[in-house]
Amino acid sequence: MVFDKLWWKQRKLQKTRAFYDPLLRKANLAGNREEIDHINQEAAYYERLIYDDIQVMYSEQIQRQCKSLGVAIAHPVESDYWIPGHNPYVHFLTIKAQNELRKEIIQRQAERRAAIAVWMKDVVLPIGCILVGLVGGAIGYYALTHAVK
Repeated sequence: MVFDKLWWKQRKLQKTRAFYDPLLRKANLAGNREEIDHINQEAAYYERLIYDDIQVMYSEQIQRQCKSLGVAIAHPVESDYWIPGHNPYVHFLTIKAQNELRKEIIQRQAERRAAIAVWMKDVVLPIGCILVGLVGGAIGYYALTHAVK
């Protein structure tokens, strides 16, 4: 689900750039410096809004993973992990913070997998072997008792 929303935002960013590129070329050919500046400012404004949405999605995805794994994240007001967006009241994680949190997430996931692997190796596998042995013994006993008749 997040992938679809993220893909649409990235596509919207590409379409925005594609919309303003011909206008910039046309203004460059005309040599109108004021119009070039105006188009650049307008394009930068809309691109920044879309970029903020993309960064917010990345930040929310990392926050969900951190919450599910029990990784602590500092509050946006109290930390340098967060930077304000172009829109008011929008904050998203810095690239440095995203990388640090992803490393922590990967580490926690590896710890979980190791715990599950130990549990599987020490508990489930021996029980499974015992059950297979009992079923095999029962089948063998049944075959022997009915083969003699």
